[in-house]
Amino acid sequence: MPNDFPKFDSLFDYQHKVVELAASSQALATASAGYQMLNAATWWQSWMDYAAETEGVASPVEYIDRGLARANDAIVQFQHSPEFQDAQRDLVKSFAEFRRRHKEVAEIWQEINHAPTQQDIDDLSETVYELRRELRRLRSELNASREETP
Repeated sequence: MPNDFPKFDSLFDYQHKVVELAASSQALATASAGYQMLNAATWWQSWMDYAAETEGVASPVEYIDRGLARANDAIVQFQHSPEFQDAQRDLVKSFAEFRRRHKEVAEIWQEINHAPTQQDIDDLSETVYELRRELRRLRSELNASREETP
C-alpha cells in the first residue's frame, strides 16, 4: 500500500482496507493464474509427448483412452512435485488473505451503514440457542413438578 495515500479517520480507515482488498485480489488472481498455467502446461506437455508416439493405435477410442491414461499419470506425478505444491500453497494463502481482507471491508461497510455484522448474527444465534435450551429445561422442570403434585 502506498505510504503517501491520504488517511481520513472519519471513514474508519475504510479506504486503506479497500486498497488492501484490491491488492489481495490481485495476488489471488496472480496465484490462480500461475496454478492454472502449471496444470495446463503439464496436461499439454503430456498430450504433446503422447501425440508423438501414436503409431500403431488402432482406433480413436484407444487413442483417447491411452492419452487420458498418460495425462492422468503425468498430472498425478506433477502433483507430488515441489513446484506444484508451492503453487498450491501460494493459491491457498492468497485466497485466505483475500477472504480476510474481504471480511474486514464488509464489516466496516456494515458498521457504517448500520447493518448487522457476521459477529452480531453469530451472537444472536448463540443467544437464541441458549434461550431455547433454557426454555426446554424449564418446561421439563415444570412438567416434572406437575407430575409430583397430587
